[in-house]
Amino acid sequence: MEYLTWKAIKAFLAGIPSWVWILLFLVASHATVYYMGYADGVEHQVAKAQKAIARQTVKQDKVTVKVVTKYVDRVKTIREKGDMIIKKVTEYVTPENDAACVIPDSFVELWNHANQGSIPETASRVNAETSRSSGASEGR
Repeated sequence: MEYLTWKAIKAFLAGIPSWVWILLFLVASHATVYYMGYADGVEHQVAKAQKAIARQTVKQDKVTVKVVTKYVDRVKTIREKGDMIIKKVTEYVTPENDAACVIPDSFVELWNHANQGSIPETASRVNAETSRSSGASEGR
């Protein structure tokens, strides 16, 4: 087996026409210029995207502050209206109406278990007798 020598390689390359060398040079130079432009374009697009993200973050922070401010104002309004409703309820619910409202023991038991975060063992007293406590004064 005969190894390639520099003379053989030189003879092979010398046999290639010059137009092939020119074509090879043009393809290589175009590929290099294309890659350099592509790399610059990618860097430009990344910078542009980072600027857009920064602008959007600033806008988002402003919107968040506005929403929180509006929410706090609403809470104050609801509390003021809630105080007014409680004042009006005491005018319309008389002690006689309050005494006539009887709550079943089963509801009281379920209510107490729900407030404690537990589950009652059975539902044996669903239709049982009523409680002696009245409804409006129970929660206060």
